[in-house]
Amino acid sequence: MDEYYLGSSEGEFNRLKIQSNVFNRTSTTIIDQFFYPGLDVVELGSGVGGASFMIAQKLLNEGSLRCFEREERYAEYLQNQVKSSIFTNIDIYPEDITTYKPNFSFDRLYIRAVLHHLKAPFPSISSFISSLKVGGLMVIEEPLIRYTGQLPTNSILMKWGELNFQRIMDVGGKLAVSLDIAEKLKEYVEKYGFKVIVQHISQTNLKLKEEKSILTQWLDMHRDELLRKKAVNQSEFDDLYIQMKKLVSCKDEPVFYVPMMQIVAQKVV
Repeated sequence: MDEYYLGSSEGEFNRLKIQSNVFNRTSTTIIDQFFYPGLDVVELGSGVGGASFMIAQKLLNEGSLRCFEREERYAEYLQNQVKSSIFTNIDIYPEDITTYKPNFSFDRLYIRAVLHHLKAPFPSISSFISSLKVGGLMVIEEPLIRYTGQLPTNSILMKWGELNFQRIMDVGGKLAVSLDIAEKLKEYVEKYGFKVIVQHISQTNLKLKEEKSILTQWLDMHRDELLRKKAVNQSEFDDLYIQMKKLVSCKDEPVFYVPMMQIVAQKVV
């Protein structure tokens, strides 16, 4: 079982909700193109359900959507969201995707920002790959983590971003198979008997309010660790934190970018 090192604290929960909304901006086109009523869909690592409900809207209560989310807090949140929604064909599976063996087949396998959390990405989900129907599609979206970047902006945000990136690198050594998994997606899917029909890099720009909120949630969770590793001293951290809380802008300009590799591959064997 691969551990989700980022956990399920209140800060991480809030960060995931913001991040999900940001990722949705680039997911819309690919979901609109390849999902429609009547499909049976499996989503791996649904998180807080940002993509889940976009897919459900395309299915229009025809077919099915099975959402796999191991973290109890997120699975419970998803279940409550489903209960209060108009959708009747969504099932939440609080299961570990690396050990679960599906006894059903399906038409679409959707995976967004999950594979870099697995030590052996494709072997870990091989049971789902086997259960995808021949002719079915695997739709993968993975952030190109090594190519995220800070756009020129004020010094407070730049310093906060530097600490954030260091934290990603530190955690990345534990949680990520490699920080370049997105770059190798085509190679991986072809080895597993898929034909790539779409390969595209999209880019999402985070606006100031989004970036400020994500960085604040992220770094607040890891204050003690950053101080212990002397990435920043206590007074510097506290001063930055106060300034970040106060940071406002009349223009909600883009300040950070996250390129996303999008792959749609058809199972041919």
